[in-house]
Amino acid sequence: AIALCLPFLMIGQTQERVSMVEVILEGKSIVDLAKLGLETDHGFYREGSYLINTFSASELASIKDAGFDYKIIDEDVVASFNKRIAAQRSGECDSYGGVRNYTTPDNFKLGSMGGYFTYQEMLDNLDAMANQFPDLITQRAQIGNFLTHDNNPIYWLRISDNANTDEPEKEVLYTALHHAREPGSLSQLIFFMWYLLENYDTDANVKDLVDNTELYFVPCLNPDGYLYNEFTNPDGGGFWRKNRRDNQDGTFGVDLNRNYGFGWGHDDSGSSPNTDGQTYREPGPFSEPETQAIKYLCEQHEFYAALNYHTYGNLLIYPWGYLDAKCPDSTEFTQIANAMTLQNSFTAGVGTETVGYVVNGDSDDWMYGEQGTKPKIYSMTPEVGESFWPDSNLIISLCRRTVWTNLVNANQVHTLGLVAVNPELIIRDDNQYINYSLSRVGAESGPIEVTFHELSGNLIQLDGSKTYNLMPTEVKEDTVFFQVKPGLPTGSILRFEQVVDNDGIIWRDTFERIYLGQASPAYEDKADNIDNWFTAADGGWGLDSSLYYSASASFGDSPNERYGREEFKFLILADPIDLTGLEKAFITFRATWDIEPGYDFAQVMASVDGTNFQPLCGRFTVNGTEDQDLDQPLYDGYQPEWVEELIDLSDYIQYGQVYIQFIFQSDRFSHGEGFNFDDFRVFTIEETSGLGAIAEQNPLFTIAPNPSTGLIEVQLKNYKSNSSVMPLKVYNALGKLVLLQNWEVNQDQTITLDLTDQPPGVYFIQLDNEKIQKVVLQK
Repeated sequence: AIALCLPFLMIGQTQERVSMVEVILEGKSIVDLAKLGLETDHGFYREGSYLINTFSASELASIKDAGFDYKIIDEDVVASFNKRIAAQRSGECDSYGGVRNYTTPDNFKLGSMGGYFTYQEMLDNLDAMANQFPDLITQRAQIGNFLTHDNNPIYWLRISDNANTDEPEKEVLYTALHHAREPGSLSQLIFFMWYLLENYDTDANVKDLVDNTELYFVPCLNPDGYLYNEFTNPDGGGFWRKNRRDNQDGTFGVDLNRNYGFGWGHDDSGSSPNTDGQTYREPGPFSEPETQAIKYLCEQHEFYAALNYHTYGNLLIYPWGYLDAKCPDSTEFTQIANAMTLQNSFTAGVGTETVGYVVNGDSDDWMYGEQGTKPKIYSMTPEVGESFWPDSNLIISLCRRTVWTNLVNANQVHTLGLVAVNPELIIRDDNQYINYSLSRVGAESGPIEVTFHELSGNLIQLDGSKTYNLMPTEVKEDTVFFQVKPGLPTGSILRFEQVVDNDGIIWRDTFERIYLGQASPAYEDKADNIDNWFTAADGGWGLDSSLYYSASASFGDSPNERYGREEFKFLILADPIDLTGLEKAFITFRATWDIEPGYDFAQVMASVDGTNFQPLCGRFTVNGTEDQDLDQPLYDGYQPEWVEELIDLSDYIQYGQVYIQFIFQSDRFSHGEGFNFDDFRVFTIEETSGLGAIAEQNPLFTIAPNPSTGLIEVQLKNYKSNSSVMPLKVYNALGKLVLLQNWEVNQDQTITLDLTDQPPGVYFIQLDNEKIQKVVLQK
């Protein structure tokens, strides 16, 4: 098929230079921009402020002629992409909000096109899946007899427990690459397919899903456009969007996501009648073989739900697209979307709530709206990531962002209840409980049983199971109570497993809490004033009375207003945090932010001398781009809800103190609400927590050497016991027993402990359940 395409590829237009541009929308509408035939459903959009997206030189001329002001952020994004390929390095933080660290499948390898798959590499992956797991996935097959304009077939595959037999099970659909310049949509789909296949025998959740569902995949809907990008930009970075129809007027291509039949051509802002427009819809609906193939596939099956993957924007879009209105099943869509975005926190909503305007002739409106030739499909469009061609070192992270979304898409066809645990991280003696909500997301009714297990052995009591029978879209709030073991060391980790039995289909997940007993924060600041912080006297951080978590203000980089352009602001805690004699230390705070992604950013930083600061990793940090602090942890994008951040300071304990600084930096382009934080707290845990007192001077036993590299000699000194055998225990800094050895005192007054298999850190040696000595392990 590739050889057949080459002659056609070579006679098309050459690709123009593509620039990253901020179009100023102050006093103007994004609808007016869309009427120019420009693609405005990607990028980063703030109503009445700006749209950041990629545009060609000819499109920029149209924008200028229409009276829009714009600023060029990156004059040649393709050249920049190629430069970044040679200069990439791994980030220090592998985090994206609440996304689980899903194991990368063994068979998932990055492609050779800037980290993304070539067309042949995609086919090779699909063939390898069928060869390795012939019972779980079908061989790739052509949809009907449909061939593209360049004579390429469009392939589909099915994953199920008896994949080669079409069983009477609920069906769901996944597609990618409606638009050829969105290779991340394909990458995440290949990642998810390998994830299902490789985890079928070891993950009960995956097995239950695959055993009871038929999952259909169309990994590349637009092979002609994708191959064209591969031909013009073999190292990645091609920006062709449409298919490769010859429009017979010197232009090429139809926007496949404006060519579906429901709401087609509703107006000229949601799609374009002009052949040179990026959103050209063609003279009639379903004119293209690619959309005809999807129509045929949907009419041959009874898909309950579909995800049509695109990039970019970190959005989840559902009908209606062609109207500024909600569809009849908007309550169901909203709840499903909330469940799908539980981990990745994508912004979810209809077109006007996400991309900011209406689109017509798109896949979701037809899949849901057309209910005559097929049943309605709960169809949505995820927009993944921050650009069309993210750096290759971000691909795995982007793939992980969608695993949960993909799992929910398939599980929603069954009885499905999802538990959302209250995110409060700290457990004290007066709040030994966890609040949670249970939402019925699934299509089928049935009992939903919720059980919590504690996995770290630190509880003596935990509430039992509860069973619920919920109505469609119903949400139930509830609480699970527990009791920690008496004397549990402060700082101990409570690790929980939540088990949701959805009428026989079981979902499991884990989460952790930190037990602090009766401990109070070593330092707390509720933003009542700014007396304990240093900032610039003019235009620095301040108290924001318009936005706060707890009354009546928060700390903000731009109090009560949007931040400006080309700003650098700092906020330093006046006094260092004392870390002397501590086992563990961390800070927590509530935060919300609205920051131009990829360019502006906020960071939390630490320093041992108050001068040289390093950025810190948190639960919600992401790795910076080359236009920020490259690969370093920072905050950007849009987080409208307050979240609880936690940052570990334990690496700084060895220095005895640490200074904390918040910074904010913006470029000369867009501006938003900035970064706000509230309820800043410092928690410290002393080394001897939960283990009694360190042995007095002239101890009854000695240890040497101290510090040690692993082999430790313990010598008894004039100690008498009622037993000839005494237990010798070694605990790590969290109070966990790592070694138990019985000492036969009458035989030997010296014993050697072997801790060479333990990591470096502070350990406590306890003799006869009484006396304790501390030892430092170094390697």
